[in-house]
Amino acid sequence: STKSLLFLLNMIKKISTNTDFYVITTNKLRNFFLSEGYSCESISWISMFDNTRYGHYRNIRWIILLRELLFLPQSIIKIYKTIKNKLPDIVHLNDATFFLYAFLIKIINKNIKVVLHVRSVQFEKDNLRRKIFTAVLKKYVDYIISIDETVRESLPESLQFKIKTIHNIFFVKDKFNSKIKNSNFFIVGFIGVLYRAKGIYEFMEAIKIILLEKKLQSISFLIAGENTRKINNIIFKFFLTKLGFFQDSEKDLLNFISHNKFEKNVKYLGFIDDVNKFYAQIDVLVFPTHLNAVGRPVFEAGFFGIPSIVAIKNPKSDTIIDMETGICIENPDPYVIAEKIELLYNNRDLLNKLGFGAKQLSNKYFNPHENAKKVLEIYNKLIV
Repeated sequence: STKSLLFLLNMIKKISTNTDFYVITTNKLRNFFLSEGYSCESISWISMFDNTRYGHYRNIRWIILLRELLFLPQSIIKIYKTIKNKLPDIVHLNDATFFLYAFLIKIINKNIKVVLHVRSVQFEKDNLRRKIFTAVLKKYVDYIISIDETVRESLPESLQFKIKTIHNIFFVKDKFNSKIKNSNFFIVGFIGVLYRAKGIYEFMEAIKIILLEKKLQSISFLIAGENTRKINNIIFKFFLTKLGFFQDSEKDLLNFISHNKFEKNVKYLGFIDDVNKFYAQIDVLVFPTHLNAVGRPVFEAGFFGIPSIVAIKNPKSDTIIDMETGICIENPDPYVIAEKIELLYNNRDLLNKLGFGAKQLSNKYFNPHENAKKVLEIYNKLIV
């Protein structure tokens, strides 16, 4: 979401010289925005309140709420002081997890307009949390942006009148807008944060099926990404692992490669700055998420004419169309993933057809200028 926000701000500044931004973020991300020329305030953590379909509080996950409550006073103080000093026309909350701050902002100054960007599918059970979420958005949020129709559909019906779907913004470097891969291999890619919900373990199992059971040695795999966090304290790491809040997926992946002697066919790239170069090397992207949502890598790959195999139920036509812009599977089942990879490996006409469709879809819905213009129109409408 940080990357999506930065692309959006950069594009708005290109098309509007009288729009200025001031960012409140975490210490970890402060230099990210400063390096792009944005003024910003930062604190160690900004409390978030999660009611997404995947991340909502349940069972042991209620402990996460304690962290958010612990940091809430400093979050409120930082936001209060910054808004009081800067007196912005609009506050753009970059994800639904920040929704409660809309109440604080209106207390500070009822004339400040609040835009809430909803980037994840919301938990749809009609419980007290959803009622609070709905009430706050209805009374204190002036405009809601959903990143796609799947996300919009998960929001309450009573809020639909103030929602506009505006897809994320992507940039592709022209010099990489052509294949640079080694043609001796059919290359399958995975890119993203390495944690269980993104399907990295199912992807590893699919690799084993491809290479050991199906013995398709001319298929190779590129994996880019890193753990959700770096934890150096061994005791803290042990504690979080036991509670199920941390898994060293990077270590598991490296052990998987070495144990199975897959070094020839599986390359782990770690975190990469230039995703353009990554997409220019692959033939197909696998996105085996448990989140039932189409993520940023699928659309980035689409700009290169790279189709994706995505785990999603009931996809909307603005994200992926089964057998037209990619392949949809209901669950991240390793055998199904391996089967679909083999299908595209054996059928290059289908691969090219899906790649063409993916590029058309990305160009249609993720145009940087048009999408930034839509957000700017919302800003202008609110401050008239």
